[in-house]
Amino acid sequence: MTADSGPPQSHARRAAPNLILVCGPSGCGKSTLAEALAFSVQGVALVQQDQFFTRPFVSYSDRSDDSFEGPAHIDWEGLRHSVQLKVESAALVIVEGHLVAVDQELVAMATLVVTLRCPQDVCKDQRLRRRPRPPQETEELSKYIDRFVWPAFLLYGLPALDS
Repeated sequence: MTADSGPPQSHARRAAPNLILVCGPSGCGKSTLAEALAFSVQGVALVQQDQFFTRPFVSYSDRSDDSFEGPAHIDWEGLRHSVQLKVESAALVIVEGHLVAVDQELVAMATLVVTLRCPQDVCKDQRLRRRPRPPQETEELSKYIDRFVWPAFLLYGLPALDS
């Protein structure tokens, strides 16, 4: 009889000593914080979840569900691979995104998970002011945030932040 000492080493995930996740709802300041840290600390690599969307942009008025806001819209394998490469070469890696806390492999690799919380109205205002838009696009985005972005955060993002 042998004692079970857990999973084989090749399958075990250990925290990377230099990996920070920054997560929270859209418009709460994740990118601003991550970019400020990356700018102020030498040897930081920044990985942005938004670079790993699986589908091209579709206008807000043409979206009919929350599929652009949920975890199925992220190339998790590609994101994790990019993070692993950067962890091996950078002094510090910061990964930011509204769903990074959903991925348990990333969470297990991280030594620190920074959770930003912000009221819905502030997040919406920040997202709408992120860049100049024509009035019609701003109105479409405003409706899209109310209809899909915030509800998707409550469904997917918030439970991950609370776990």
